[in-house]
Amino acid sequence: MNAPDQMVNSEGAGLGRYAILDTPPEPAFDDLARRAAEALGTTMAAISFFERGDSVAGGSDVKERAATSSITREWFKARIGLTFPVLAPEQCFYLPAFTATPRT
Repeated sequence: MNAPDQMVNSEGAGLGRYAILDTPPEPAFDDLARRAAEALGTTMAAISFFERGDSVAGGSDVKERAATSSITREWFKARIGLTFPVLAPEQCFYLPAFTATPRT
């Protein structure tokens, strides 16, 4: 699940008002990720958020760069089977969901 309309930088409305970015682990989020991994029979699961800012993302395609130019990172609130807490835009697992062309 993703909610691109809720993505804004940490100082704006939307995600910023929840003050969740860069917070310590919480049992409820960890439990949810663990349950998702168990339910799907996978070794990995995560709950992540995209942070927007002023930096420009990489990418070879002009359309892709324009769509992701304000996303500065994917931050993981909870993760099972993943060792990294943050990904740069060009490494994001779920960023293609935001850059894909909608079907008409």
